[in-house]
Amino acid sequence: MLTGIDVRLVDPKTHELTINFQLPIVNDSMEYLNKDKKSGSYVVHEGAKSLIVEQVSNARSKKKMFKPTLKWKTEQNHSVTVE
Repeated sequence: MLTGIDVRLVDPKTHELTINFQLPIVNDSMEYLNKDKKSGSYVVHEGAKSLIVEQVSNARSKKKMFKPTLKWKTEQNHSVTVE
């Protein structure tokens, strides 16, 4: 499922992790054409293959607080209709 994780030091307090997936599952979605009939047709909107997580550490705190900032690299968005 994962193809790799890249770690980059943005500045002395910030690390950026890029998580790469084999399939475009980051922020993907499914939209039903008839919202009342879930067994009917739907459209699958593909997501991105990469997720970027940025972590900033607070040097004053003894405990590291993890408050990630999430971003995703958008490549091409494709839609598939299933009937």
